[in-house]
Amino acid sequence: MIKHRADSIQKLNDEQAAEAKKDKTIAEQADTIELLKGCIMELADVVYGDGGR
Repeated sequence: MIKHRADSIQKLNDEQAAEAKKDKTIAEQADTIELLKGCIMELADVVYGDGGR
């Protein structure tokens, strides 16, 4: 079994934490985009009306 130095293990943990944070940020951005799309669609319904009333 290979033994790792404490600093190399810490570096790996830091890289994994950074990747997880990046993934979380991307997911939050995707959620925000979907929310904005819904708002735009609702606004379009108000401006242009449902079914041409």
